[in-house]
Amino acid sequence: MRTTFFLLACTWALTACGGKAAAPTTTSNHGQPPAATIADDVDAIAKVVAGAPSKDWPQRVTVLGWTADHKIAFRSVICSVDELGGRGDWCDFDICTMGVSGPVLGDPICSPAASLELYDPSGFVAADVTAAAEAATTELGALTPGKELPLAENGISVAKKSMYHEAAGQPRRLVVAAYALEGVEPMGVSAFHVAAVSQSPDGACIAAVGTLDFEGEYEGIEGDVPRAFASVMCKP
Repeated sequence: MRTTFFLLACTWALTACGGKAAAPTTTSNHGQPPAATIADDVDAIAKVVAGAPSKDWPQRVTVLGWTADHKIAFRSVICSVDELGGRGDWCDFDICTMGVSGPVLGDPICSPAASLELYDPSGFVAADVTAAAEAATTELGALTPGKELPLAENGISVAKKSMYHEAAGQPRRLVVAAYALEGVEPMGVSAFHVAAVSQSPDGACIAAVGTLDFEGEYEGIEGDVPRAFASVMCKP
């Protein structure tokens, strides 16, 4: 089960933001190219369970396509050392969609194919994880490939540890908000990697997806927590 500290720490946008976005402050040094298949992701998790060094653990996002109602569908697999000590080293494998929700961005809607604590890898059964991922993908229904855009057109920026997105001719919008607890310096996005930029088949929407590191605090210990992110913006 995922710990709650990160859900409390990572507050998603509740208001739209205008103005010009600052240039990206940093990008992740562990961004990886997307996997081609579910089998690639399951195999990557299997290697982690078998003892692969943490520098080789996967943290990646794969775009699956667009739904008819302008949602981007993607698959994410993220394995990480637990720097904060609340959960223990872990792997999450999710199939998600993200759409436009007006000024309130919200979280992607995800179906977990695996959520593992690596201190007890006995819960990992490759065939079961594969079946869960395939079933969740089927549940998405018909998907249409979008137009892949250059990564330089991602529209993602970070300013004062908050992440913003500006695309499709719309004002920039808050994607991930920095936060501050009493007695703690403001925390937020410390690094990010944009994996893909996709335009919807009708040209109305642009999505940016990738991974980020979000600073967290747990019982006085500070560290980074990786996760997938996605943002969709559409023409008016």
